Amino acid sequence: MKLGENARVILGNGYSSNAYFFGSPEGTLCIDAGTDEAAFRENASDSPKILLTHGHADHWLAAAREKLFLHEADINCFGELNSMFGGLPTPQLEKLPRSFEWGDFSFKVIETPGHTPGSVCFFEEKNKWLFSGDTLFAEGGVGRTDLPCGNREALEASLKLLESLDYSLLLPGHGAAEE
Repeated sequence: MKLGENARVILGNGYSSNAYFFGSPEGTLCIDAGTDEAAFRENASDSPKILLTHGHADHWLAAAREKLFLHEADINCFGELNSMFGGLPTPQLEKLPRSFEWGDFSFKVIETPGHTPGSVCFFEEKNKWLFSGDTLFAEGGVGRTDLPCGNREALEASLKLLESLDYSLLLPGHGAAEE
């Protein structure tokens, strides 16, 4: 699925997350990489910048050999977050910036703890796109809080915060987008 001239999505299969790619003269920016390494490599430049909505392996495994940018709260409990997966590689993790620009795109990081302590959404202000990870899904679905480090009360507060945003397109971590 193409979002625009320099933006596209690879929908996840099975438990793999969706992966969002943005091209610019700087290379490729990816929001969540999913688990399909072949699809990731086909859509990413040689040195992509990968930003994660949270630290579960279904959002980063395809890019495990790359540097991954993640909220500090999820870096601090990364092992526990992924304790339900076995035999995972150990990626290089870096602290996520608060906002960033990539080509024609400008993103604001919105902290939305609950699914994990460091869950975030990315809001692309010009297009009013909300990349919601596993915080919010199409048709009102929400992320699980019964996994390690999940917190139902924090998720409910995060959902109230998202209600205040003026977004035109919801791009979740799994499943279809929603206008």
